[in-house]
Amino acid sequence: MLQVRKHVFSPIKKHQEGQILLIVVLVMVVALTVGLSLASRSITNLKSSSEEANSQKAFTAAEAGIERALKSGFTTSAPIQNDSNSNIDQVTIKDINNAQIVLNNGNSVPQDDGIDIWLSDYATDLNNMYKNPWAGKTINIYWGAKTGCNDAALEMILFTGTRLNPKIVRYAVDPCQARATTQNHFTYINSGGSLLGKQFNFVTQITLNASPLILRIIPLYAGTPIGVAGYDNVGALLAFPSQGKLYTSIGSSGSTQRKVSFFQGYESIPSEYFYSLFGQ
Repeated sequence: MLQVRKHVFSPIKKHQEGQILLIVVLVMVVALTVGLSLASRSITNLKSSSEEANSQKAFTAAEAGIERALKSGFTTSAPIQNDSNSNIDQVTIKDINNAQIVLNNGNSVPQDDGIDIWLSDYATDLNNMYKNPWAGKTINIYWGAKTGCNDAALEMILFTGTRLNPKIVRYAVDPCQARATTQNHFTYINSGGSLLGKQFNFVTQITLNASPLILRIIPLYAGTPIGVAGYDNVGALLAFPSQGKLYTSIGSSGSTQRKVSFFQGYESIPSEYFYSLFGQ
């Protein structure tokens, strides 16, 4: 007799096949995720390296722009455009003769290292120096980035009159009451102010009673940033004579730009020559 075999459906086998398919899919998803993560990290690292290299090239180009301007002896305030083969985009030169100035390009003036404020015309020829005295009547001097006795005191030496017949006036101020009272006997200063958006812990004012020539400001006990503001006889801001040149250079590489600024002040008079120079 012919026997007919019946196919028996096994749900267990189908369930196992479904599990295998799910495991394969999960493995593929994990592998794809890991691969994408590695690829993304590689792209990010490559982009960072490229940006860092471009940034360094742009910075080097900006520095080269400053060197080129200084070497070429440019002194005009007009922009200096450079050749198209260079990464130097532009160099500008600005004469610093504002009524409000943060000295030393905003950097701290070192302890015992005086900085000069020109209150008359500067010239390389001694016979032409100290002409056209500034018409201002008062100067506010801002300083201080620390607190109290950790901050600098200031000694200020003002020369007025003429080179051959100078008069010297000295001022000394200190934000440390203990030093001012028992040690140096400077004038105690405890109030500050803001200049060109920069906050200073202390400010003092000196009054000019004669034709001013030059003011030297010397930080004592510590270095400090220093700023000055000049005023006329009615208290309005009055621009100082030229204090030097500010060179600003922009360099680029790819889509990255870097800017470098350099302040070139006039040659400072050595302290040991202060009296002999003005006494000639």
